[in-house]
Order: sequence, then structure tokens, then C-alpha cells
Amino acid sequence: MTGPGRVGAAIGQFIRRAIDLIPWKVVRFGLVGIVGTLVYFGLAAAATMSFRIPASVASIAAYFIAAVYSFLAHRYFTFRSKQPISKEAPRFAGVQIIGWSVAFLSPLFMTDLAGLPPLVAIVFVSLAVPLLSFLGMERLVFRARSPRSIANGSVAAHGGPDDVTEERVIADRR
Repeated sequence: MTGPGRVGAAIGQFIRRAIDLIPWKVVRFGLVGIVGTLVYFGLAAAATMSFRIPASVASIAAYFIAAVYSFLAHRYFTFRSKQPISKEAPRFAGVQIIGWSVAFLSPLFMTDLAGLPPLVAIVFVSLAVPLLSFLGMERLVFRARSPRSIANGSVAAHGGPDDVTEERVIADRR
């Protein structure tokens, strides 16, 4: 192949390679996280501003509703997990307890004790909790074995056996 056809093929190959490098799990996590954050933010803001519910109470209620959405979306869309819910749900709950603590204590300290506007606490929770959630879900809830440990037949990097299949590891690359 010569001329424009060769250049077009090279560009196509470059684009395919670039797409293969995109961390799709992170992209999916971000999309689910954005929607979950909007669910939380909308419910918490409406409750505090329209219904005059204390920010700490509104925050925890909104966070609980957003957490149910997040578990289902991350399980089926982000991490494409095939593990039993009985294994993942308790781990997810543990990660959420940390998030709920941040969602409750931040507005309590920021608004009730420090006198800041509720919106400041809501924005803080909207940023801090997704970061903590990613780390917890990646490392604890939907943990996967590395491709090398699958090839070697060894236990997962976190130190325990895991039923994750090679298909899931390959799918996580997409």
C-alpha cells in the first residue's frame, strides 16, 4: 500500500492503539460517579433549601439513595462483576459506612458547628466521597485478580483467593 491509503491505515492503527490505552473502567466509574453525585447533590440541596431539613440529615438520606444506585451501577456497568452479591454487598456496605460518615459528619461540623452555608458542605461531600468510594470499590468490593496471577494460577494480589475469571480481567481493559 502506498500514498494516502498507507497514511490512512497508519492513522487508523494509531487511533485503535490509543483507544486500547484508555482505562475504560475508570471512565465507567466516572460516569456512574457523576450520575450518583448529581443524585446526591440534587436530593441534598432540595431537602436543605426547599424543605429546610438540617444539612446533616438531608445529606445522609440523599447519600443512602445515591448509594443504592451506585452499587447496582458499579456492579453491573463499571466492574461487570459476576461475583455473588452476598460477597460484594457487605464489602460495599463497609465502604459506604465510611462514605456515610463523611456525608454526615462533614455537614455537621461545617454547617451546624462552623456556621458555613449548607452548600459548602454539600460540595465537599460531593467531591470527597466519590474519591473514597473509588479506592474502596477498586481495592475491596469489586477486587479482581491480576492477569499475571490468573496465568500463574496463584491467589489474588490482595492475599486471598478470588473467583474472578480471565474474561473479567480482559473486560476491565475495555
